[in-house]
Amino acid sequence: MQRRTGDHVAATALLLLAQLTVLWTPTLSQGILSEEEAAYYGPSAKQMLPPDPLVDLLRGRLPSNRPIASRGGLFTVNETLRGTPYVGHVLVQKGLLDGLSSVSRSSSCGQRDKIRLVWSRVTATFKFKALVNSVRVLGMAKVSLLPATLDVLIEDDGLTKRSYRVAAVRASSFSLSSLKNFTRLAGSMSRQLTYASQAALRAFLAGEARKAAGHSPAHPVE
Repeated sequence: MQRRTGDHVAATALLLLAQLTVLWTPTLSQGILSEEEAAYYGPSAKQMLPPDPLVDLLRGRLPSNRPIASRGGLFTVNETLRGTPYVGHVLVQKGLLDGLSSVSRSSSCGQRDKIRLVWSRVTATFKFKALVNSVRVLGMAKVSLLPATLDVLIEDDGLTKRSYRVAAVRASSFSLSSLKNFTRLAGSMSRQLTYASQAALRAFLAGEARKAAGHSPAHPVE
C-alpha cells in the first residue's frame, strides 16, 4: 500500500513538472539572458530602424539646455486662504529650457522634399524666491511644452535648404513646487512664464536649431 502511494506521489510530481516546463516563459533577470532565453526576445522596432544621419548630427550639435533670455518677473501675493490673509511678493529668476537635444524625425510628414523635426520633451523651469507674511519661501515653477516641430525643405542633392517653418508652440501644463494653493498667484505666473517659455522655444527652433539643420545631409527616410 505504501509503495502504491509513493508511486502515485512520484507520478503526480512528474506531471506537475511537465506542466510547469510547458507553461514556463523566460523573464528578464537583471538584464542577462541565456542563449535560449534570448531567442524569445527579438530586437524592438526602434532598434531595427536604420540610422538617421541628420538626427544624429543634430543631437551632437544642439545643447541639452539654454537659459531663457527674458526675466521671470515680480508677482504680488494678496490672497485669503481659509480665512487668513496672505500678503507678499514672488521674485522669479530667469528660466532654463531643457530637452533641446532630444530631437527626432517625424515619419508623418508625407512629402519627399520636406522633413519634420520634432522636439517632444522640452520643459522650462524657473526658480523663485517669495516673501509671504514675513516668511521666506523658495520654490520652482515648471512649464511642460507640447511637441514642437520644425519643417525643413530638402534640395535635390539631399541637403537641407535654409527655408523652414516653425509650427505654433503650445504648453501642456504648469506647476509650482510651493505656494500651490494661491490660485490667483498661480494664474498670473502661469500666463507670464508660459508665454516666456513658448517664445524662448520658438526662438531656439528658428535660430540655433535651424542653423544646425541648415545644409546638413537629410537622407529622408522612406
